[in-house]
Amino acid sequence: DDGDAALQAAKESRELAEKFDDIGPEAAAQLAMADAHMQRESWKDAQESAEDAKALYADLEDSIGQEDAEDIMRRAKMQLSRKWKKKPSESKPKPPKARAERGMWTSVVESLNKASADAHASSRRRREALLTT
Repeated sequence: DDGDAALQAAKESRELAEKFDDIGPEAAAQLAMADAHMQRESWKDAQESAEDAKALYADLEDSIGQEDAEDIMRRAKMQLSRKWKKKPSESKPKPPKARAERGMWTSVVESLNKASADAHASSRRRREALLTT
């Protein structure tokens, strides 16, 4: 697989750069590792490698290298968020709950209507009582 070969080559490059204590090639190798992890769809590893590369480029005061690392970090983070959103459910979805024939609001509306009708009936009886006396 191309991603595996690229990752192996980047790791070897980083080891050589560390051996010769050369931060420039080490930063480039770390960024190459991040890119290889992206090819392999290892989003978390890509993000971590890009963070390390960004720190190395910051030590070098290389803004272009930092931007490249930030780009990989951003893309890896986006892929990680998609992964969590699309996580397949291992269980079947639950069927919807059966609805009661009469919901809470139905009984509230009926109670209000009954109270209003009772108030009208009471008012009507009072008027009739006043008119008959």
